[in-house]
Amino acid sequence: MTNINTRPRWNGVWARISEEFPLCTCVSCKKPLYLLVVLALDPIMLKRQEQLDSTTQFLMRDSTIIFAEPRDASIETYGGRMLQVAIDFSIVEEVASKLKMPIPQEINSHVALTDRSLALLLRSLNLALYEPAAVSALKADLLGRAIAAHALCNCTVTAMQSSLDTRFDTQDLKWLRDHIRNNIQYRLVDTELAAKLGVSPQTLRRRFKASIGMTPKAFVMLERIHMATKLLTESSIPIGDVAHNCGFTDHSHMCAVFVRRFGQSPTDIRNGSMNSVWTDPQSLI
Repeated sequence: MTNINTRPRWNGVWARISEEFPLCTCVSCKKPLYLLVVLALDPIMLKRQEQLDSTTQFLMRDSTIIFAEPRDASIETYGGRMLQVAIDFSIVEEVASKLKMPIPQEINSHVALTDRSLALLLRSLNLALYEPAAVSALKADLLGRAIAAHALCNCTVTAMQSSLDTRFDTQDLKWLRDHIRNNIQYRLVDTELAAKLGVSPQTLRRRFKASIGMTPKAFVMLERIHMATKLLTESSIPIGDVAHNCGFTDHSHMCAVFVRRFGQSPTDIRNGSMNSVWTDPQSLI
């Protein structure tokens, strides 16, 4: 049996706020038992071990993680609070039936997913934790099914296959990556990137998000932060020049971004007190 470490708060839906990822084990399970969805309430680091492959990456606030339990990958997180939600797979099957979709045999795992709709559903469920029992249970019942529907429409094998034609091909993604990195000090806007690829800004945003799970704007900011972090820790370039070289409006803008993301200023990071390890955002492409 899968061990969720605590009893569900509501019928078929379990939730908690924690700084530790739940450890789940399973013996002789041939199908998923739970849909596990996690919302980063603070910036966190995530380490994933899958067979012989190990990866570590930074998750921004409101990033989400989706897994079906049991899972083959080992997950460790640290650095901040998470809302962890487990939905009994019988609810997923019920929702699939209502949507006239096939019962999913596999839910694709997604890590560091930037999905505003899913984040809003999870934040609504987070608020329900603190409401009277009757109201809390009713909201959990509705929100749990809404989250399951979202996962079915976006994260199953069938849904992923049907969305392949909305993604950028490898060559276009490589061009975007190189262009962003080589021009990071300049103002990069969707309209200009779209024009260079011969698509509309709407198509650029849709295909970019389908390809790597975030918008071009979010990726550009992630790249700015990554490059600034390297310059702060590996060079003696003045902090104001670091901000300029990485495309921030000025030193104050970079400082505000770093405090919001890390809880630390660029000066703190230069002095060696950075409490997070960065993964190159280019690894997302």
